[in-house]
Amino acid sequence: MPLSIFLLIIVSGLLHASWNSIAKYVGKNTTILWLSMSLGGWLGIPYFVWIRADISWFSLLFWGLICAITHSCYYLVLTRAYAQFPLSVIYPISRGLGIVITSLFSLFYFRDLITSIGIIGIVLVLSGIILFHYSHQNIASLSTGIIWGLLVGITISSYLITDYLALQYLPAEHLIWVIFIFMSILLLPYLYHYHRRELYETLAQKKGIATFIGCLSFSSYFLILWVLRVSPLGYVVALRETSIIFAGILAWFYLKEPFSTTKWIAIIFISVGAIVIKLG
Repeated sequence: MPLSIFLLIIVSGLLHASWNSIAKYVGKNTTILWLSMSLGGWLGIPYFVWIRADISWFSLLFWGLICAITHSCYYLVLTRAYAQFPLSVIYPISRGLGIVITSLFSLFYFRDLITSIGIIGIVLVLSGIILFHYSHQNIASLSTGIIWGLLVGITISSYLITDYLALQYLPAEHLIWVIFIFMSILLLPYLYHYHRRELYETLAQKKGIATFIGCLSFSSYFLILWVLRVSPLGYVVALRETSIIFAGILAWFYLKEPFSTTKWIAIIFISVGAIVIKLG
């Protein structure tokens, strides 16, 4: 894996951890994320007008809708999970499961080659994620959080797989705008019906933070879509999970969540795993 690709994935992980931390900070107002994503999507309309002659509209709309459905499921489960449980519970569990499912799918379906060194790196990353998870002391309250973390992880692997399939037919710079636009349309009826007060509050008072989250989220995912066109899915997904390092630090420093020695050990495992994957 070239150093430039390695660094792009790390930057994407940092951006991803940052917007997730802010999303957790805003708490139960799920409509802020919707507005941030909507802004990112609809601002792409002038781009499509400009390049309209180069677009395969059937493929773009078909794959954009499929990807948007999986992304919308992720959005619904993620916002519900962040409204109830700490970032340092949901994030490592969900990202870890996303690695496992997507890497196995990549290995058996796409026939991506994963060398023995790469496997060692993936195992180290997963070991760090497991340590990160079991560093929590309150087991009783953690059990429900585990379930929600698993659900988020399943939706993560779902959107990664559908996006990877879509990128076989479409350029990343076309796909990402359409995903965000379709998500905006698909989620609006749900939010209007169940979160109407929050929606009005967000549109009136929270546009600034929504725009900031949107910029971070859009930049993070655009980098990953671009990298997926030139790198094996298993490696990209595993290495991108170094975002758990950044999420852990942000949860400790920014969100003031408890941070034990075990969590620091987990960060070391994940960091070493990332380096090993780079060597693979």
